Amino acid sequence: MVKSRSFSATWVIFALCVIGPEARSQDNDPSSARSSQQWFDTARSQLDSLQFATANQSLRWALQTGGASVDLVAQIYQLTAETSAALGDEPAAVSAFSHLISLVPAYKLPAGTSPKIAEPFAAAQAWMLSHRPLALHKATQTLANRQVTQVTVRIDSDPTQLVSSVRLMYSKSDGSSASLIAPNTGRAAVFSRLPAQIVAPVHAQALDRFGNTLVADIGEEAHIPLAPSSPTTETSNSVWLSPWPYAGASVVAAGIGVAFGLKYRTQRDDISTCDATPGACFPEGYAATKDAADRNQLVSLASFGTAIILGGVAVWLAVRGQSTQESAQQVTFTGTGVSSRF
Repeated sequence: MVKSRSFSATWVIFALCVIGPEARSQDNDPSSARSSQQWFDTARSQLDSLQFATANQSLRWALQTGGASVDLVAQIYQLTAETSAALGDEPAAVSAFSHLISLVPAYKLPAGTSPKIAEPFAAAQAWMLSHRPLALHKATQTLANRQVTQVTVRIDSDPTQLVSSVRLMYSKSDGSSASLIAPNTGRAAVFSRLPAQIVAPVHAQALDRFGNTLVADIGEEAHIPLAPSSPTTETSNSVWLSPWPYAGASVVAAGIGVAFGLKYRTQRDDISTCDATPGACFPEGYAATKDAADRNQLVSLASFGTAIILGGVAVWLAVRGQSTQESAQQVTFTGTGVSSRF
């Protein structure tokens, strides 16, 4: 009996030493069959237990597993940035925030975010001021029967070098669906020598090197054209989108209208005096005064009309800017809870 108990105890110790660590590490085993969403959910559970380093590794597997949607990719980068900041890895946090802002230019941190997270986010924002967010557009060549002969997807801007390939999705003439993938050759992905059964319309998606979706449906126009190519362009555009220049011009136009209106009123008084007293005015002077009065009246009315139009534009821009600002403030990802821990 003693030997039997000793033998059993030996196997228990062996299991704890060999099998135990394997079971504990299975949570982050890359060979386990999990989807990106499952790895992301695992990372969030690990964060709830304050396992930041382990969660950061799970987020890497969530990205590298591939197949993530646009929203999930953005959430992975957001959570990666916050956990990296929590671990004191500021370069990794800035890099992840840069990827996030490139994908979602309107992203804002929640109010009350810890400086440990807010500082790398501000650094990423500062860097993105001189870069456009991710922007792509496609050009489709078709025949008269809607047969697609070539599709070119051009990458207008990819500041963080995320786009690795493009997936072209199409419907065949028999109604079935299929897809093709073309690599990013630098600034474009070209689909040529297409099967004859491809008919318009076709859809294209931008993918990263792991097969995650960055842009769900690339349009014929540039995708997310929200950021300028440089700070100078941003300043130039923002001046014309501000209501204040139009309001100022409206005031100036109204002032011109008042000035010419006063001149017109004085000249009309002189003309009325001449009309009331025949022979009191020279014919030449009377005619010149009448012509000047007509011109001043016309300038005054045009100035007042311009002032009204400019004032209306200023009011419209002010209301539009306020609603845009409120919408941008609502674009945040919620549910991670990391920013409130520090």
